[in-house]
Amino acid sequence: MDQADCARERGATLIGVDTDGPRAGLSNTPLEPTSFAGGSPANPLDRPMLPKTVESDIGSLISRLMDHGYKVELMNEGPMHSYQVALLGPRKLTITADKGQLFVEGDRAELEAAGLWKAFDDNQEFESSVLKFLGVAE
Repeated sequence: MDQADCARERGATLIGVDTDGPRAGLSNTPLEPTSFAGGSPANPLDRPMLPKTVESDIGSLISRLMDHGYKVELMNEGPMHSYQVALLGPRKLTITADKGQLFVEGDRAELEAAGLWKAFDDNQEFESSVLKFLGVAE
């Protein structure tokens, strides 16, 4: 069971804690769930409404991933430029932001090999790296 599955069982409250790697020391303050629902109930393929911080950081990335079959499964927003977005598609992808730094959750060895086991301060570099990792870079 991954972090998003555990969060759903606990009412979609995610804890942003990692004891190893670049995410070590993240706050253990629960992130508050926000409404996203992948669009309207009548048309779940619509692009979800994103909080301003998420839109400015990774809105472009989410749009491009949706063009390749991904959809927002879970979104939580917390204080101090922190949020988590879980996407489902050909692969499961969870993006976490903590104080403006972006991370990808997943298997450490796989992420290290792809150069993603680190914190990103540059949103465009993050987007490019994630798209390349997922094989959808143009």
